[in-house]
Amino acid sequence: GARRLHALLWKAGDGWREVIAPVFASSKHLRREKEQLLERINFLHHQNAILRQTSLVTPVTDTIDPSVAHVLVQPHMAAHRRYIIDRGARDGVSEGDRVFVGDIALGHVVHVSEKTSQVLPLFASNNTARAVHAATGESFVLEGRGGGVLYVEVPRATEIFENDVMNWQESRGTALVGYVAGVEVSERDAVKKVHITMPVNPRTVQWVQIEVSSDKLQVPRG
Repeated sequence: GARRLHALLWKAGDGWREVIAPVFASSKHLRREKEQLLERINFLHHQNAILRQTSLVTPVTDTIDPSVAHVLVQPHMAAHRRYIIDRGARDGVSEGDRVFVGDIALGHVVHVSEKTSQVLPLFASNNTARAVHAATGESFVLEGRGGGVLYVEVPRATEIFENDVMNWQESRGTALVGYVAGVEVSERDAVKKVHITMPVNPRTVQWVQIEVSSDKLQVPRG
């Protein structure tokens, strides 16, 4: 016990520091790793709370709403660059249905099977989306660039600025396409190059809402 340890330390003389010091250093290192882990856990809890508040995670209920779908596959993980959701024909979903994340426009259903559907996002490369400039009411056709980004070129005199809101023209209500993230213009150009980004990271979307419409749209097959 303690006597044995004391005898060993006395016998070791000043050499005991070389034996004990690494033990204390290792213990200090472990305590720091534990503190960092706890800080990371607290951060993740905070992020999870934010996601729940922004409709990226749907609340758990006793009933299943067929208009709410879980995202099974993200576009960046699929060869066809589409979302795959867990609602299909048996749930009343059909091609042309509009899809949202809360009040944010996401895209259209372009393929339906019995239990799943594919959603082509507005921002998909080579896809187009009709949008309305909230400040002026002017309409534009945006081009998808992938990764939650859309693009349009407008006449130089057009009044459009960073942080302006673009809404989805095809929505029955007001649905946000995104915010103007940047406006490029040079002295030689007759146009402004406008970049629009979604207000959420498209890779973090886990739940979507489907607006089943009777007036089906003609949607692209991209």
